[in-house]
Amino acid sequence: MQYDTRIAALRDKSGFTQEELADLLGISRASLSHYEKNRRKPDFQTLTRLADFFKVTIDYLIGRPPQWFFQTEIREFVDWNQLDNEEMFRLFDLRWDGHLLTEAETKRMIDLALQP
Repeated sequence: MQYDTRIAALRDKSGFTQEELADLLGISRASLSHYEKNRRKPDFQTLTRLADFFKVTIDYLIGRPPQWFFQTEIREFVDWNQLDNEEMFRLFDLRWDGHLLTEAETKRMIDLALQP
C-alpha cells in the first residue's frame, strides 16, 4: 500500500497542514500523522473521505494500478446506446491514477478501450 506517501503528497500539494486537513476530515491530527508515517492504516470510511476530498479514487490512495478496460456494465451501456466518443466524453469522468484525464487523453483511452 502506498497510502502513506499518497496522502502526504496530496496534502502538501493542496497546501494544507496536517491540522487543517484533519479538521476538514473530522479526524485527529495524530491519526493523520500516523497514516502519513505508515504507523497506522486508515479505515474504509477515512479512505473514502480522503478520496472524496482530494477527488481521487481509493485505488489511487492505496496504490492499486489503474484499470485499463471499461467495466463490463459501462461497455454494454456504450454499445447498447451506440454512443460516439463525444457522447462518452460528456457522460464519463475518466481518471488515470486518480487524476481526471484531459479531453485528448480521454479520447485516446476511449479509442484504446474500443479496439477489438
